[in-house]
Amino acid sequence: MKMFKTKKRLLCTLMSACLAVGSFFAYPITNDIFPRYINGTVADAATTEEQWFDLNPDFSPDSAAARLEKYLSRADYEALFPYRYGSPKCKEQWAKNEPAPETAGLSQAQAAKEDDYYSYDNLIAAMKEIADIKLKIEFRINTAKNETVGYASRTSMLRKSSGETTVLYETEGFMEENLMFAPVCVQFVDLGAFLAEGSENDKKREIAALFANMTQETSGRMNIDSNGNWGTISVEASNMLWGLYWKEEVSHIGDDTALGYVSAGDKTFPPTPGQSY
Repeated sequence: MKMFKTKKRLLCTLMSACLAVGSFFAYPITNDIFPRYINGTVADAATTEEQWFDLNPDFSPDSAAARLEKYLSRADYEALFPYRYGSPKCKEQWAKNEPAPETAGLSQAQAAKEDDYYSYDNLIAAMKEIADIKLKIEFRINTAKNETVGYASRTSMLRKSSGETTVLYETEGFMEENLMFAPVCVQFVDLGAFLAEGSENDKKREIAALFANMTQETSGRMNIDSNGNWGTISVEASNMLWGLYWKEEVSHIGDDTALGYVSAGDKTFPPTPGQSY
């Protein structure tokens, strides 16, 4: 059960670095008769569904994981993130109280039992799960102004391995009576396309951008070098070495009731009540 939760949390960490999605409400997708525009071209419901279920084998979970391993080897990952949460080197520092595990909301006894939260194996497993998802994003079009109606949207998810479809969220405005016959702009996003498109340099930039983002948001920024010595490196160097250290918002550690990064009145991406982002 612990490994299951760890993988799920890492999956959320990776996805939040790539996408901004709103509330997660699950219910079956129903068919409708609204006209659609795909890349500016009118498409009927049948064409839309055909593209929805048209899967590129290059975007499969195994292919995505293989590309990740190609551009970021296990050895490189270990060298880049030696002090990630729960890693062997991280535990060595906790044992010396440099930094104290209490900074991560742990006692010494708890720290000794923590798993390698951001392990390379968990990273690959999370990549495979992400790559099994294809999204369909729909916005109503205000034909009078030739623009999308920002608050009227619906995002659906296709689990490629099973063919199961789920509506992740649908704003109230999407089914408003005055928009019932408004056309819909459709966009498909296959998350398995990660590192599959563009030039070699594009792919390297893509993975560099992902981990730069994750490092910036999760770094412990301890002034400790790769040999465990205090005060020997720059802030910039410590920022990278201690990337993937935090696994939850620092101000919320040990407090599940604190909320942050919530825009309660956002109609396009309404937050789930009681949840932080």
